[in-house]
Amino acid sequence: PAKVLPFLRENAFRKLVTRWEHEAGGSEAKAALPVEKARATGEKEYSLVVEEAELEAWVAAATKAGRVAVDTETTNLDATLAELVGISLCVEPGRACYIPVGHTGKESQGDLLGGGAEEAPKQIAKRRALEILKPMLEDESVLKIGQNIKYDLSIFARQDPSIAVAPIDDTMLISFALDAGLHGHGMDELAELHLDWKTIHYADVAGKGKDQVTFDKVPLEAARDYAAEDADVTLRLYEVLKPRLLEQKQTGFYELVERPLPPVVAAMEREGIKADPAVLRGLSEDFAKRLVVLEGEIHQLAGREFNVASPKQLGEIL
Repeated sequence: PAKVLPFLRENAFRKLVTRWEHEAGGSEAKAALPVEKARATGEKEYSLVVEEAELEAWVAAATKAGRVAVDTETTNLDATLAELVGISLCVEPGRACYIPVGHTGKESQGDLLGGGAEEAPKQIAKRRALEILKPMLEDESVLKIGQNIKYDLSIFARQDPSIAVAPIDDTMLISFALDAGLHGHGMDELAELHLDWKTIHYADVAGKGKDQVTFDKVPLEAARDYAAEDADVTLRLYEVLKPRLLEQKQTGFYELVERPLPPVVAAMEREGIKADPAVLRGLSEDFAKRLVVLEGEIHQLAGREFNVASPKQLGEIL
């Protein structure tokens, strides 16, 4: 700290200096920025919702609370291709639910022996579940909290009925606004960093490698624990991270720059673009020729040939 802080001040890294002093409690004796962990305590109550009355009760609870963590489970990481399998909600830490709407049952080896796959488990019809959820998800008085909520916005917008989720908060973007380059902002890493919580991994419920199945074939009990935990962890992270925006004077950046982006980018991704392959090929060929010329000039300036695309080799040259 005795060397780093003067260097940061001299070069006007004001944000880093402020963060260091704030998180180190004003002491310059600490050699690293401490991370406060809000240890996840208390019992977890995860429910499987397969009746309309149960879902209506959860919607009422979320509406009354004025906030709810939301997460979707699908068949694909690409939101433009994914099919909705289920939705998880969390209204308070430790209390969450999973609403299956697209589980198909496990595939069996019966197809090879003249049989078929297992029958789909009991669940609320997808359209009916969405009709019940839609008023709450679009209610301006209920804050919807997600981790990378752009993905969920795209999933809901592609359903029948389509749902325009608002207003929103995003724990991934809040984390980015606070600690942009200090660590990753995925849920697993944030949960361990801030909550001392090791999450259930996708491979734990869906298998690995050639034996991995899509989420619609995961048994409901395992799907419940995995999906409800996602919503639970998201809400817990929100309670830890959101107050820090004000403390670290990042509220303006988050509210004006980061939070408005997910609906816009999600809409752009759904809309897509039109591209002329012939023009793209022409550009690629043109760029390749120009790169060869530029590389030659770089080698001449450097006095020898080296791999310009290698940061290590370029660093040695510089």
